[in-house]
Amino acid sequence: MAAVRRRAIVTGAASGIGRATTDLLRRRGDAVVAVDVDPRGEAPAAACGARFVRADVSGPEEWTRVVAAAEETLGGLDLLFLNAGVPVLEPDVLTADLDRLARAYAVNVGGVLHGLRAGVPLLERDGGGDLLITASLAGVMGYWSDPLYALTKHAVVGLARSIARPMLKRGVRVNVLCPGVIDTPIIPDHIRAAMAAAGLDPLPPDSVAGFVIDILERGGSDRIWLAQTQLGLVEYVPAAVPMPAPVPVPVPAEATPSPA
Repeated sequence: MAAVRRRAIVTGAASGIGRATTDLLRRRGDAVVAVDVDPRGEAPAAACGARFVRADVSGPEEWTRVVAAAEETLGGLDLLFLNAGVPVLEPDVLTADLDRLARAYAVNVGGVLHGLRAGVPLLERDGGGDLLITASLAGVMGYWSDPLYALTKHAVVGLARSIARPMLKRGVRVNVLCPGVIDTPIIPDHIRAAMAAAGLDPLPPDSVAGFVIDILERGGSDRIWLAQTQLGLVEYVPAAVPMPAPVPVPVPAEATPSPA
């Protein structure tokens, strides 16, 4: 049997980007624990030779089982791909169903926070590795169709950028993938129509899986990667925040040491 190249946890693995990435990692010789709350993810995971764990990433206690499965199946961890996410699909923030927001926040933000808290110690124990988080183009721009989803994805981008530097001390590289609309059956008709009118195509999940490999192979940390059909994979560098020049602080005379 060929040596395993990489040991990975992939969340949101029952469909879309997660399923495509799990399959691509396995074809490359990587060992994968595929995680999803949807039990329909078990069959495709088994078909490609991944270990499936049914878990709700929004629950910290669920991550205990995920990490235990990774320890048992993989023996360690090199890649933690926190990809699971759900939309809100409520364009009017004044009347939006707050229960839908609570669920999206629990998965999109809580799932990332609980996932890294559980998984980073495993990465660190084995000498470090990659933490890759799926945000969205909605995490770096306005998204009128689903502003509350954009809220959760801006939160994810902010978290990733804020932890990237301290995580390097643990040997963990932190990067963010911000894809556009993914071509899956759950895309609302009005989104498809709007994209078609703008001359845009949804991203095939297989293409995004390829972008995941590209990001890992390009290396680095604290990088934000945009992905869209017409763009390919493009690094996004936010503008620097203007900061005032340091103001000299006068030293009181009594604080000045006397000559010997």
